[in-house]
Parts: sequence; C-alpha cells; structure tokens
Amino acid sequence: MCYTVAQLKMREYKYALRNDFPQDIIDKLFEEWKKLEAGEAEETAELHYRVSGFVHPDLVAITPDLSCQKINWGLIPSWIKSIEEAKEIREKTLNARGETIFEKPAFRESAKTKRCLILVDGFYEYHHLKGKTFPFYIQHIDQKMPFVLGGIFSEWADPDTGEIHSTTSIVTTTGNKMMTRIHNNPKNTGPRMPLILEEGKYQQWLKENDKSEIEKLIKPFPDELMKSFAVGKMSGKNEVPDSPESQKEVIYTELNEQSSLF
Repeated sequence: MCYTVAQLKMREYKYALRNDFPQDIIDKLFEEWKKLEAGEAEETAELHYRVSGFVHPDLVAITPDLSCQKINWGLIPSWIKSIEEAKEIREKTLNARGETIFEKPAFRESAKTKRCLILVDGFYEYHHLKGKTFPFYIQHIDQKMPFVLGGIFSEWADPDTGEIHSTTSIVTTTGNKMMTRIHNNPKNTGPRMPLILEEGKYQQWLKENDKSEIEKLIKPFPDELMKSFAVGKMSGKNEVPDSPESQKEVIYTELNEQSSLF
C-alpha cells in the first residue's frame, strides 16, 4: 500500500516541524526546500498533486544531516551489482514493512543509519466493494499540516557509470481504524498505512541509534488526526490526471449505500 502520494509546494513546512527542530534549523530547511521547488538548486524535484511510486518520481526528503534532498522512490540497496538488478528490485521496494526493516536484506542497513523524513500533502488508497475499486485521498485533519512520513534511503553506485543514485522506501505499519475501513483489499493480509510520525518524534526518527527505540516509533497514526474522502479515478479511460482535480471529492452512488462506513 501507499504507492501513490501528493507532494506539493506546501506553505507550512515550518508548522510541520515547529515542535521538534530549533528555529534556525527550520529556517534553513525551509529555504532549501523553497530552492528545490523553485528550481534554483542544482537538482530539482518535480512536485505532484498525485504521483505513483511505479513511475519512480523524485521525492523531497530531509536526511539525518538535516539537509533537503531529492531522493528517487524505489530503494536500491548498496550491494546491487548491475543496472538490470537495480531496475528489478526497485519495483519491490516502494514500501518497507516496519515490522521487518531490520531483518530484510534490502532494508536492514538503511534502517540502522539512513532514515529520512518525507513530507507529503496526503496519500491515496483504494477501497474495494463488490468487485470495484474506489480511490480515496487521505490527509491531515488540519489541511495546512502535511504528513511527515518515515522513510529509509540508500545510495547505490552504478558500476558502469559510477553515478550515485539516492533512493528511498516509505516505511509502513498496521492500519488504524480509518485505514481498516478503507484499505480492505481481499488479497492483503490486513490493512496497512504509511508510517506517519507524530510531532516531537521527527529528529528521533532521523538520529536514534537504539533499535528498540526506533521500533517504538513504528505504529499507526491517530485516526482522529486524519480525514479521507473518495476522489476521481486514478486509472483507466476516466482517469483524472495529476492536477488539482485529482484531490477533489467525488460522490459514488455505491459508497453512499455503504454510508455506515463512510
């Protein structure tokens, strides 16, 4: 899950970080972020109302050295030996299950020392009903507040060119009550959601060395701080493109009949 997110020119990065970072660090990060968005930095990241991880977009992230960087979505472990292997594995590493990040070979080294923050406006998830799928957009109850996602990243050197690729996975955890209602894919073992870090825990996610303390951070985000609504189709002939329209509420008759859930 969490294969589609929204990452935009958010005006409230300072607000998002206010309780965890010193003001001078917040100001520094904010200026770096604005440069990335405006294309003034050496490397820029395209921002989206809706983007799928399967196109491997660049996401803007905060790394442990407290800098803003663009990191490609789909983690490539440092030990991968060829571009062919890299392309294959990144299709499977858009997400990293929080329960096993210290065990899985693709993630365990990054989980120890290469954790990052990915700020997004929201994310998208499908609800399944009577053989059909209905996309939902999930955002913070305070629309000015982005979600601060916990990620892990890696730096992989292409053996043919020497080029360094920074890549990331979004860590996931058990779904809360809201995600249990929405994320009901019968093929899954249970509802999931991205790891949304609570205020006051951002620097700990970046810099904590104790495995047990890191694992304590991997938990569902309170559903009372989230809101969700159905949106336009994300695929097929009626697909709504990456635009403001992709975040507008859509009323589906079938879901109205299931009003006790939504």
